[in-house]
Formats: sequence, structure tokens, C-alpha cells
Amino acid sequence: MTFIAAAFRGDLTREWRENHCVASLGGPRDYANLELDDAERGTWSSELLPEGWEWRNFSGIFEDVTDNTRKLPEKEYLAEGKYPVIDQGETLIGGYTNNQELLHRADPPFIIFGDHTRCVKFFAMPFVQGADGVKVLRTVANVEPLFGLYALSAVILPDKGYSRHMKFLRATCFPVTRPEEQREIVRHIETTFSWIDRLAAEATNARKLIDHLAKAVLAKAFRGELVAQDPRNEPAEVLLARIKSDREAAPTLRRRNGNERLRSRPSA
Repeated sequence: MTFIAAAFRGDLTREWRENHCVASLGGPRDYANLELDDAERGTWSSELLPEGWEWRNFSGIFEDVTDNTRKLPEKEYLAEGKYPVIDQGETLIGGYTNNQELLHRADPPFIIFGDHTRCVKFFAMPFVQGADGVKVLRTVANVEPLFGLYALSAVILPDKGYSRHMKFLRATCFPVTRPEEQREIVRHIETTFSWIDRLAAEATNARKLIDHLAKAVLAKAFRGELVAQDPRNEPAEVLLARIKSDREAAPTLRRRNGNERLRSRPSA
């Protein structure tokens, strides 16, 4: 989403920085000064960061806590159970299990990245790791978990279809600011999402109301309640019956007239 991209250019917190003294982190602000190799990696909408920000490599933001020994194959998911299973699908929870031994050993909160799907999720409770392709990340010290989540949502990764994408993520550099500005960025993003959700709910309610009003208006129309009625007019039931009778008679008249025209046509 464009507003998330704007957040990681520092646009959403420009006014906030003007009112707060933001000390520089000391790292490079210009992407061109990173002296990176030519490996494929994620890209950003801007490569020059605001004052107080810096570029960091993947390990300066995230810790990979993926557990390759405890994971549940999709065929073993339950529709209900004690523990949620998080995989790389689009839905937050892929299924459930009752096997406590499979619970992830790291402490929440977690950021889930789909190695194949590039889906990004946030989960703040104990869970069971789904099948292959699930990468479990946590943010390092002084990086807010939700800031890390939205950073993964903002970065533009190469699209390799259903191939693996984690290697591109590891090669990516990320924009970072101090924790107090990170929290302000998260607040802006969360407020925007709440506003979008509220608009969506209002639009749904409006559509329901319009449908209800449309049906009510049609009902009034067929009861003749939308315009003043002339008592000399025939009742609607009589009018509808007459129209039906005319329609049933019309095809016969057309065929008959057509036959007459054919018979009256001069021969060659």
C-alpha cells in the first residue's frame, strides 16, 4: 500500500520530527553509499533517508527463529484444536492441532514470512509452525515488532513465482529510525488501517440500506403510492391482466400478418 511505502520514506512522521529532537543513528542514509554486491534484493520507493534514519542489513533488524524440527504437515491440520497452526497461506491461521510438543519454542511476538508466497503475518501468541515455506522472524533489540512487520510489507521483493524468496530478503537493507519514531510510524499506520476498516463497514451498511430502500420504493411503485392516483383510472390488477392478454395475442397477429405479406409478394 502506498501509505506504508510513505511511512518508510519518513513522510508520515515529517511533522513529528520537526517537533522532536531526533538524534542520528550514525549509519548511512544514502543507499548508494552501502557498496552492496550485485545480488538480487528488495527495493524501496526512496533510497535517501531522512535525518536520524539509517540503512541496516537484514540481521540488524530481524532474528530468524524458524524451527526446522517442529512443524506440522498440512494433511494433519485439524478444523478445531487447542493450538493454532500458522503457515504461509493468506489466512492468518491455517488450521489447528492438539499436539503441545509441536509448539514453537521462541517467545512471541512473531513475524511470519511465506518463503514461497511472500505473505507477511503477525502473531503474538504461542503457535505451531506449518509445513515447509514458513519462516519465523523476531525483531532485534530497539526495533519495534510492528515496525518490522510493516517494513516487510513495504519492501518490494523480486517476484519469482512459487520459488523461494527468503534469500532476497536476507540480501535486503532496511530503513530504520529510533524506537520513538518507529512507534509513531506504527501509530499512523494502525490509525489508517482503522479508518479503512471503518469506511469499509460504512460502505457495506450503505449498500444494505440502498438495497432495502430500493425494494421499498419498488413495492410502493407497484402499489401506486409514488404518484397521486386518479380514481377514474382502472385498477392495477385490471391493467396487468389486459397487458398479459395483449402479449399472448401479439405473436399470433404477427405471424398472421407476416403470412399475409408473404402471400401478397409478387412471384419472380
